[in-house]
Amino acid sequence: MFKSLKTKLLFSHLGAVLFVSLVLGSISNSSLSRYLLTLETDNLKHSSRHSAKIIQDTLDDLTTDLRHISDDRIVMDYLNNYRDLALQEHFTRFQKTFPQLAVINTKGEEEFKIVNGVSDDQNKRSHSPDLINRLIANPAEVIIFASGTDPDLKIPTIRMALAKSHYFGNKFAGIISASVPYSLLGKKIQSENLDPDSYLIISDSKKNAIAIFPSETPRGNIKIEYRKPPDAFPLSIDATINDADVKRRLIYDTDSLVASTRVPGIDLNIQAVIPYEPIHAKLSKIRNTILITLAFILFLTGIFSYFIAHRMTRPIMSLIHYSREIASGQKGNTLDIDTTSEDEISQLVGSFQKMMYAIAQSTVSRNYLDNIIATMSENVLVVNSDEELTTINRSAIHLFSAAIHDERIISLADIFPEENLQYIRTMIKSGVSQGEMVFQDSSGEKRHLLISATPIPSGTQDNREVVLVSTDISYLKKIEHELTESKENLKKLSITDELTGLYNRRGFITLAQQQLHIANRNKKELHLLYADLDNMKGINDDFGHQTGDTALQDGAMVLKRFCRESDIISRIGGDEFAVLLTGSDDETAIVKRLEQEIQAFNDTSGRPYILSISIGVTSCQPDNEPCEILQFMSRADTLMYEAKKARQASSPSA
Repeated sequence: MFKSLKTKLLFSHLGAVLFVSLVLGSISNSSLSRYLLTLETDNLKHSSRHSAKIIQDTLDDLTTDLRHISDDRIVMDYLNNYRDLALQEHFTRFQKTFPQLAVINTKGEEEFKIVNGVSDDQNKRSHSPDLINRLIANPAEVIIFASGTDPDLKIPTIRMALAKSHYFGNKFAGIISASVPYSLLGKKIQSENLDPDSYLIISDSKKNAIAIFPSETPRGNIKIEYRKPPDAFPLSIDATINDADVKRRLIYDTDSLVASTRVPGIDLNIQAVIPYEPIHAKLSKIRNTILITLAFILFLTGIFSYFIAHRMTRPIMSLIHYSREIASGQKGNTLDIDTTSEDEISQLVGSFQKMMYAIAQSTVSRNYLDNIIATMSENVLVVNSDEELTTINRSAIHLFSAAIHDERIISLADIFPEENLQYIRTMIKSGVSQGEMVFQDSSGEKRHLLISATPIPSGTQDNREVVLVSTDISYLKKIEHELTESKENLKKLSITDELTGLYNRRGFITLAQQQLHIANRNKKELHLLYADLDNMKGINDDFGHQTGDTALQDGAMVLKRFCRESDIISRIGGDEFAVLLTGSDDETAIVKRLEQEIQAFNDTSGRPYILSISIGVTSCQPDNEPCEILQFMSRADTLMYEAKKARQASSPSA
């Protein structure tokens, strides 16, 4: 009957729309909801702005107080180098308002400081040169800024500072600095008349905040809590909240309405917050009343509209089903829709088919992809089959060459040396997806790059683009090298005697056991020499322990001269040394040769003591029985002590 779908829907639902409009007009749901939200938002805006005004007035009063403090004769006497001892008492009188007061010189150093009424000479700090220069350039002007958490008071504070000049002339005398806790500002606005469910937040950009709860809340009396500023996550905003100054946000994990006001001239933000739940309850009560009424009306209109709406929505549902099949990757069935009609459905089908053709040509916007690539922290290059760069992001421009411009097409050979270029070509040709290479940037610095090559699945095999993504891993390589060096140094320290530089007991046992295994396998004879420095107690008592350490080092030096490079020398503890000898000398020859080295040292050393060593030598003959290092050491130790007793018996004074 009607060619236009719009006309069909208009006539089929006109009676129901007129009837429902009369009911909605009488109930005025929209007006009531808007009025309720407007009332709440106005209260929040007033609280936020009025609180900001109170803080501004408070800061003005504090500015006047700071000027009064700094203009006092005691302060001026101190700044003019009289060093009046009454300065501490003067500052202490204002500790309730300014719990931290300090005098700062032109270098930004705190010369005198009072913290909570007590002079603090131990924690004097230096301040930013920019702040000092700003204060000196603006004498007699109070500079106010949010300084974050004060290191002396351990709480967030407002910092106020004032530059003073000497009595005579215009020469800079010093800076009076004061800290004002956020809690003091909170107490100034505690009388603010908020809704019992509302509260205030004072915060700055340095992640410091306090929350102020009014006395009407179930929390009891006024309460100020130090908190981090809330991460205000946006929520879906009701259409009726049309006030740009009030937002619906997730504040401290609670769905809330919030109004924000910045304090002029300082990094402070005042937020008045009310949870949305009680507002939502009031709105729900209004909506429930309307819904009950509408339910009955819509039931009647639904029956009336069903027959025509079903006929109208059937082709639309068919089109939706077809769209879902395409979105899921299926080709889609043929549309069961009459396209010969001249109504809006036919026009929609035609537009839909054109859209599908456009999607087939380009599934993702090129500009969208370019924005993603440009902002990636990795270095991205896209090259064609001729090795020309078709895309390069900011990170790659910064790394590879400062002369690269987006509008200029360049090739890989323009930015990579030949060895890097061949490596990349090999990766692309062989299909290796990832590798490492060393690249020298424009400043001459060598960088380790983790690089990957990924072909774009489009075009032919001989004419397609490849995405090269590289990540600078130079820092990781440096850490890896330092860890390797540290490991080697620790290993060396664990087996080395610090005093003599010889192997310690652990190092000797480890290396000697390896040599014994080789000797056992090759049936080769080894000798183990144990040496003990005589009269070490006498040397320490007569000449001191430093000379005793020198005697131990001399003993180590004699053993080094005596031994071959293949021998293993160690200080196994105290004044005892052990040497694993790989030569073919017999035991008597070994002892005689070492005694000759000792005698040669004593003849030429010029030391105040005579170096004397008791020696024990034993051999290991794998032809008879395989040797174990601990047994070998035990035998040598026994022989050494027998030699020592024999030496003491023959020379009691030794």
